[in-house]
Amino acid sequence: MPSVLHSSYLSSIETISYKDALGGPDRALWETAIAEELAAMKKHSVWVVESLPAGRKALPTCWVLRYKFDSSGAITRYKARLVARGDRQVAGIDYDETYAPVVKWATIRTVLAFAAAQDMNIHQLDIVTAFLGAPLDAVIYLRLPCGTIVRLLRSIYGLKQSPRQWFGTFHEFLLSINLKQSTVDHGLYLTPAGGYLLLYVDDIVFCGTPGEATNPLSLFKQRFEIKDLGDIEYLLGIKVK
Repeated sequence: MPSVLHSSYLSSIETISYKDALGGPDRALWETAIAEELAAMKKHSVWVVESLPAGRKALPTCWVLRYKFDSSGAITRYKARLVARGDRQVAGIDYDETYAPVVKWATIRTVLAFAAAQDMNIHQLDIVTAFLGAPLDAVIYLRLPCGTIVRLLRSIYGLKQSPRQWFGTFHEFLLSINLKQSTVDHGLYLTPAGGYLLLYVDDIVFCGTPGEATNPLSLFKQRFEIKDLGDIEYLLGIKVK
């Protein structure tokens, strides 16, 4: 668990306004982070530029800028997200279903305890820009910060249905590589060799034998952009040793 001083440090400077970021000494770093986000959206063909049809409204967007830290509290990354104003979405027009399961805390604790007792490897992965990899069903228009109107082809952060779209996409992929979804917790998947995969939105923990623990990585990397975090250290605020 982070120290009181570290927690205070994180809460005080975790995010920064767009105006302060672009007007401060780290402007070049924030501009690079913004360029990387736009490049990722272009790579995934997230939208197409279109005129706004009569009777439709475009959701506004904004930049969310955030510092990323290591375990000592040092800044390791400047992260930028272009986020849709999902609070402006209209039910039945912009979205229908929004629920997406995540692995339960009791399941996380149980699987980690069992994996430790069985001397399994516990590997942690992160999906880079996960939501951008999920196709979007609804017809949604956005107004970008520059004023351009676009029609979305894929989910982005901020939309009410994005977690559900992403879960459905990743769920189908896991089934295609022969993982089985638990009937007790839909955020838990079982491998044919007796391993476990925990899914919490885009955070993944894989528990398996030394040989199995690395096997799915190549399949994941073929389908998604993966950040391999190695042996688990921190998971959703929990320190694991």
